[in-house]
Amino acid sequence: MAKMYLFRKLSELSQQQVDVCEEAASSVLDDVFKGKASTIFSYGHWPIGERRSSKVDVVDRILCKLFGHVCTMQVTMQINVSISHMQQHVAKDHLTGTQEKHFVASPHDVYAYIERVIGQLQQQSDDAMPTNDYPYALFTICVRQTNLDRSLHLNGSIQLVHLTAVDKSEMMLQLHTPMASLLRIISALASNTKTHIRYYNIRLTRILKDLLDSDESTVIINYTTAPDPQFDAITAMDCAKVWKALYLREREKFHCLSNKLSGLEFWRGSDYKFQLDELLELLKKNNTRIQLEFEFPNQRNTYTQCKTNTSPLCQLQQATIFADEEEMEASRLSDQLRHIKTDAEASLEEMLEVRHIVTQLAISHEQNSEQLKQKTQMLDRLHLRLAKSNRKLQKQRLKFKRKLAKYSNMFELLWTHQRREQQVQEQQRQAQLSKVLDDIYLELHSTQLLESSDSQSVG
Repeated sequence: MAKMYLFRKLSELSQQQVDVCEEAASSVLDDVFKGKASTIFSYGHWPIGERRSSKVDVVDRILCKLFGHVCTMQVTMQINVSISHMQQHVAKDHLTGTQEKHFVASPHDVYAYIERVIGQLQQQSDDAMPTNDYPYALFTICVRQTNLDRSLHLNGSIQLVHLTAVDKSEMMLQLHTPMASLLRIISALASNTKTHIRYYNIRLTRILKDLLDSDESTVIINYTTAPDPQFDAITAMDCAKVWKALYLREREKFHCLSNKLSGLEFWRGSDYKFQLDELLELLKKNNTRIQLEFEFPNQRNTYTQCKTNTSPLCQLQQATIFADEEEMEASRLSDQLRHIKTDAEASLEEMLEVRHIVTQLAISHEQNSEQLKQKTQMLDRLHLRLAKSNRKLQKQRLKFKRKLAKYSNMFELLWTHQRREQQVQEQQRQAQLSKVLDDIYLELHSTQLLESSDSQSVG
């Protein structure tokens, strides 16, 4: 099964993220130096001309470790690093580009080659962008190892696939090639917040096996574009604060609608003015037989003056005109009231839902606080046990030092006693040896005197 890692562009990394990045880089280089191939999918805008840092960029870390390993190789080993590129399309297997290899000696040379090729591809796409396909660039960093003593040849490679950001267009959804499926998954993961992790997905594993013809390599999905800071700020906020802000916004909207509703005047045909509470009761009962009329104060005053100052025929005509206008105003007002009622009910439902969510978040917060309190107490107990064990260890250490000093003194006294005994024995041996030599000397001297006396007597 292929090892898959997911990385994003961040300003700084934690120690755990650094460890995951180091693990991925080591896995890629192990495969390359064993003669295998590893793949890096780079999704997003390629940072042309930007300064890179091996601390936060996984591609730069891999390239720096690769060329650093080349500089520390033995004399009997020769390593040649070259790069080539090809342009491929998602919908078809047609390859364009060049297979000519360019030898590189540093990460700067690799970036210069990639930026030059990507710049040319972008210029070509701006001139004539195909509408029925999605092109992408495939870079191959070939690492050829030759051992002169053992005649060993290993060819490892790093496949760097650069995919530009793509929208979920209808064309991409209709394509059924493995590369199109992979591109859809990678573009969907671009909106996720996961980063610097060992990733696993059954569908993604199956697609990579079809594309790479191998399930034992290392695959890295690297997003070159930094995450949205606004999205990060929202996700970093406390959930309770977010829902509280939504609750306050909906409550303000509800109060605004209530104020608008209270500022209107509602009339029946019998010149009866509705109060707001009565109108709300009628709306709750859904009584459609009540005909409401909406009039501004100046219109009602004009209508009253016309009734008192004109003839009956004129009053009838004006009353007919006013009735038509009032009917139109009533229908318009009914529509407004219907919209206001709908908005108020929707706002009330949203407010109740937000209130329920806030309650659930409060309960969850209390549970988390209780768990945190329990864990804090557990940590305190562990700290006390650790302090007790540390004190016990210190006592044992002091006791051991005392015993060690005691045994050292005893050993020194024993050594001194043995040394003195050895010196006495050596003196005794020297005295015995001196006595034996003296006896031998005296015996030889007496023998020589006897011989000399015998010779003189014979003569």
